[in-house]
Amino acid sequence: MIGERFAPLFPPDFVVVDAPPEPGLERLWPEERGAVEGAVVARQAEYATARWLCREAMRRLGVEARAVPSSSERMPCWPQGLVGSIAHTRGLCVAVLGRASRWAAVGIDVEPDEPVNETLHARLCRADEQPSVTLWGEEPAARGRAVRLLFCIKEAFYKCQYPCTRTFLGFQDARVAVHLDGRFELELLRDAGPWRAGRRLAGRWSRQEGYLAAGIALARSEEGSP
Repeated sequence: MIGERFAPLFPPDFVVVDAPPEPGLERLWPEERGAVEGAVVARQAEYATARWLCREAMRRLGVEARAVPSSSERMPCWPQGLVGSIAHTRGLCVAVLGRASRWAAVGIDVEPDEPVNETLHARLCRADEQPSVTLWGEEPAARGRAVRLLFCIKEAFYKCQYPCTRTFLGFQDARVAVHLDGRFELELLRDAGPWRAGRRLAGRWSRQEGYLAAGIALARSEEGSP
């Protein structure tokens, strides 16, 4: 069954679909199969389900179904006229697609709603993100879940920015502020391609049905802003 649980993270002209991963390489188009030939069954299931969801999203957008192969950098190669993002985690795959005429890029990430090991907190979060780390309280489990959310938000942002900057960023390269009402703001702290340090973006997050999710979209009109 195809779900739409993460659609509220994005403007209404995006299509957002999700489904549990299922084996089935026959759902892949020939130009997609090389990326997972020889991969473990779980990876093949995630990859095949994600591409199947992409084509379902294309259908809902009213465009012809096309392949979504992987680049040499293991990034999805979106068909001309479309922007998109893919995420998968334990038990779930998600795809979001929009029209490139209006949107320059989009990013989504989904993570299990579980605490991150405390030994990873300093690697994933900046010291000045502590207000967001205590979003749900000071208890270790609550802090660990908030760190997972920060990780999720940064992953969504990195997916969104890469098509515009062609720059790989680290977890210390952006500062996130999370709000309990489902909003977040993010500030880029280093230059990335044409983007300058200090650039700010905003998006939405959710916590539901055992998952944390974050989404961010960049309008075509904002693409060239430094």
